[in-house]
Formats: sequence, structure tokens, C-alpha cells
Amino acid sequence: MSGNARDGIVVNAPTRAVKGHDWDGVETDWTKASYGYGAIHFHDDDLNDACWKTDLTVTIPRDALSGAYVVAATGIDANVHDDIAFFESAKPRPKAAFVLSTFTYVAYANEHMWDMSRESKMTMAGGDVVIRKDAYWRRMARHPDLGLAVYDVHNDGSGNVHTTARAGPFSTSAQATADQFMINFLEEQLGRGGYDVVTEHDVHVQGVSMLESYDAVITGCHPEYPSRALIDAYVAYTRGGGNIMYLGGNGFYWCSTTDPARPHRMEVCKGDQGCRSIEVPAGERMHALDGQLGGLWRSRGRYAQTLFGVGPDSCGTGPGVPYKVWVPDEQAAECAWVWKGLEAYQTADSTFSLPLIVEFGFGGGASGDEMDRLDYKLGSPSNAVLLATSTGHDESFGIFNEEMMFPMVDTLGPQCDRVRSDMTYYETAAGGAVFSVGSIEWFCSLAWDNYKNTVAVITWNVLEEFLQRGKGDGMLSVTGNVGWYTD
Repeated sequence: MSGNARDGIVVNAPTRAVKGHDWDGVETDWTKASYGYGAIHFHDDDLNDACWKTDLTVTIPRDALSGAYVVAATGIDANVHDDIAFFESAKPRPKAAFVLSTFTYVAYANEHMWDMSRESKMTMAGGDVVIRKDAYWRRMARHPDLGLAVYDVHNDGSGNVHTTARAGPFSTSAQATADQFMINFLEEQLGRGGYDVVTEHDVHVQGVSMLESYDAVITGCHPEYPSRALIDAYVAYTRGGGNIMYLGGNGFYWCSTTDPARPHRMEVCKGDQGCRSIEVPAGERMHALDGQLGGLWRSRGRYAQTLFGVGPDSCGTGPGVPYKVWVPDEQAAECAWVWKGLEAYQTADSTFSLPLIVEFGFGGGASGDEMDRLDYKLGSPSNAVLLATSTGHDESFGIFNEEMMFPMVDTLGPQCDRVRSDMTYYETAAGGAVFSVGSIEWFCSLAWDNYKNTVAVITWNVLEEFLQRGKGDGMLSVTGNVGWYTD
């Protein structure tokens, strides 16, 4: 709005809330500034909506059960094939819900970290990642017009803050694929109709009402980009006596926001902390869509440890390592149900001295990729029990920079005892409980050997226990340590 009746329409989501020619650093929040933000940053590769015409319409039967589905599309040339994923969301009936990390899917959608010519290319300790040049890679290389992820730089070198679900496929990387392992596990254990699939977008819009009918709620393997509304829904669910299984890693990490008028669009403004491939300039770290601070949730005082017992700390590209049981003797009896059925993994000299998971597809154990740990200083509840912890990560794993103070030394896996996954459990004042594993690779191990492994046993033990207990009575007031605060 120009103020002179010469208003315009902005197309294709250029970056807003950016510094103008008169910005002087006195005010870094555009919502409070009276000058300094009269600019828009346009890019030749901005994209909000590809506006493709509808080629195919599929009618979903009214009695379709909640779950993950695909439409299999084959071209005139039978070699041209694509599976178009969609999710039939909850029709609350069963007592368990699996929340797919759809915010994370959108955040990674069409990412270009495989492009070694870009400043945002993927690099990790131990060397550059080897790119698998498969059909999906060839499609992305042919079509730079499909848009960018929040991991990419624009063609002018500036960091991208917008991504969209209306410009091409969701990410085909680990998180979307691994989440299907959990769906298959639930199919085997609870049967069709025995669980619901819920998306983070559902919870963002509907709040705790989307979750409150379930006795147990299971997260995806990488819920990295929650909105404030999503976080508040988890908090309210826990205060209502709900039971949560956080079965991932690097979760609840970056602040994200969506446009209520365009829910397919996401904005993430990454600042000068966090494991990141881009960084937006100083003065441009307040979201344009809602005026709130971007960056890490921990920078806004909402540490993941406070609700889930563990929070993000490190990542790496090397092989996974096992967990080892670490339960103090005085708490062993009350947690014995977690290990039910694992007698075959005991040894004569020491119970559970062996790793909890043997060799699997990505390496040597269920702790890997990106990991979370227990930390009472960062808000882990005082009654949180450390059940197991991973040890032995190699030098391809390193601590996140926000975890370190001066000087930056001893940051890699063999030297830093904070580079680990912790398995934790605690009971809330509302009568519920929270179980966490702190590893993205948990789901990959879950499916190993056709779900006949220790990770699968533990996962089922916890889910079965939560379903048998049901929800607690809830909080009589908002006092007590049951998780993140709400405003």
C-alpha cells in the first residue's frame, strides 16, 4: 500500500520485512520500526504457486481409512512413472495417532543442497556428501523452476526464506520415507483402522482438538519445523493427560510460520545460530508473515527438552551407533516394562550390556544422522529418567554451534560427550507420560529385519503401555512442570 492510492500486488512471494536504504541498526524489528524497512527483495527464482492446470482428478472413497496413500501415474511411455503421495487425515476413532512431519516435508521440498555450485551445498565433517544421481535428481536438475527449499540460496546468493507445497514434489529424503516405516509398523501391530494418521498442518489449524481424543500421540522421525500453534497443541495435549512418543531427532528446532491465506506457503528466517546452510542478514530475522522472531525455538526460550525430555544437539553422516541401557538402580524396577521381551539380548555377565540394536541398513546402531540429548540445564524435567544413551560416534559427527561457548574445541564425536542420543521417560503431573529416543535413525532401525529387532520391541512396549493406561485426568490448573509454557 503506497499511501497515495497507487497500491500494487506482489506476486510469487519475494522476501518482505527486509532492510531499506535508510536502515541504521537502531531497530531490528520491522514491526516496531518507523523507518528502515521500505524495501522488498525480489529474486528471479521466487515462487509461491506454480499455477499448474489440473490434469488428473481422483475421487477418494468416503470410507477410506486414515493413512498414507499414493496415486500411481504412468505416462504414455510406460517408463515414465511417478507416485503422487497424499494423506487421508484422521477420522478420530482409535486411541493412537501418528503425526506426519509435513512442515518438515515442505521445508525440504525441492532442496538444492546437491548442487555443488551453490554456496548452500551440503558439506559435513568428513567430506562432501556423495550425490545419488537417480531419476529424482535428474528431474530437479532439469527443472530449476520448481522452487527452492529453506536450505537453498537464490540465484543472487541470498538465503531463501519461503518454500511452497504448490511447486513440485515433497522431499524424497530420509524423513518422508522413514515415516512410512512407522505406518507399516502400526499396520502390523494395530491393524487397519487401529490408528489414525494426522498431519502437522492439521494440528496447526485445529490445535489440541485434533489430538485430545487419543491416548497416545507419536511424532514423526524429524519434526524439525514446528509452528507456534503446533507447539502449543502438544503442550495442551500433555496438560490434558496425554501420552507422547517422540521417536525422532533434531525435532522442534526451527521456528516456522505459514500464511493463513495461503497455507501452502512456509516462512523460515534462519539467523546466526543453528545447524544451517543459509543465513539471513541482521535486521531481517523477524518473520514477515507474523512479525515474530525467526531462528531457533531455543532462542525464544522454548527448549525442546522442557517438553520432550531431550533436545537437538548434534548431527553427522557416519554410521549409526548402538544405545546402551543406562538406568540407575533405584529406577530400574519402575522402568522394567520398557525392556519386556528383550531377555534374548541379555548376557551372562551383565544384563543388557550388549547394544540394544545390532547392525542395520545405515550403519551399526539406531543412533545416527541428527540426535537429541537430555540436559537438565536446558529444561529436561527433574523426574526424567535416562533409560539409554549412545556412545562411540565417529568424527563425522559434530556438536551444533549453539551448544558451544568460547573456545570452540573438542566438538566432534570422539571428543565431545554431548554428541549422543538419549532415550528418556518421565511422567507428567497431569497423569500422562513422555517417551523420547533422540535419533532420526530410530525409524530406520525399526524396520530392520522385518521389524524383528530390539528397537521394534521397545517401541511396541511403550505404545502398548500408553494405550493400556489411557490418558490421565489432566491438570486442574496451569501450574506444574508438564512442558513448555503457553502465552
